Amino acid sequence: MTLDGPAIIEQLDCTTLIPPGDRVTGGVDGNLMIHIGAAE
Repeated sequence: MTLDGPAIIEQLDCTTLIPPGDRVTGGVDGNLMIHIGAAE
């Protein structure tokens, strides 16, 4: 999974905000990796 910001990721126990210009990738283990300034 790869998403470019702006985005809101809602899960059962938390909400993660991804600002414009950042990118989030999801691993097979369910962890989110936020890459700052990667969505150019």
